[in-house]
Amino acid sequence: MEVTLGTPEHGWVDLRIRDTAFFLHDSISDVPADFIDESVIGLTNLLSTGEKQEITLGLEPHYYVITFAKNSHVFSFRLERELEHSHAAERSFLHKSEGSFGQILLPFIDEFVHFYSGQVCESSWPQANPAHLEGLLKAAAVNKAD
Repeated sequence: MEVTLGTPEHGWVDLRIRDTAFFLHDSISDVPADFIDESVIGLTNLLSTGEKQEITLGLEPHYYVITFAKNSHVFSFRLERELEHSHAAERSFLHKSEGSFGQILLPFIDEFVHFYSGQVCESSWPQANPAHLEGLLKAAAVNKAD
């Protein structure tokens, strides 16, 4: 899986996800929340507790929902489109992939590190709490060792 984040511009950031025959390229808003910081927190929670995590990506007016889950040492990524925020019954399935930590989670983690190691100078994009990224990197280091 390949993940690429663009530079924030006017409250939007380009997101590209490529996985075998699947390709997503869309601009994601920071409304209703900063999906990057939510993803960092969600992946930390997944690695720490093993509980599946849902992250909402705002398209204004619609949404994507990414679900990350773990079953033993197999991780999964699921992408759905949602017409109305928090209405799971109105979701349409787009893509699902399963694999190892390195195949599913590491591409996201590496891109979050790259995104926040650069200077995010966009006044319309919220600054992430560096402690969140630090927590994710600690949790990821433990999983890499497993």
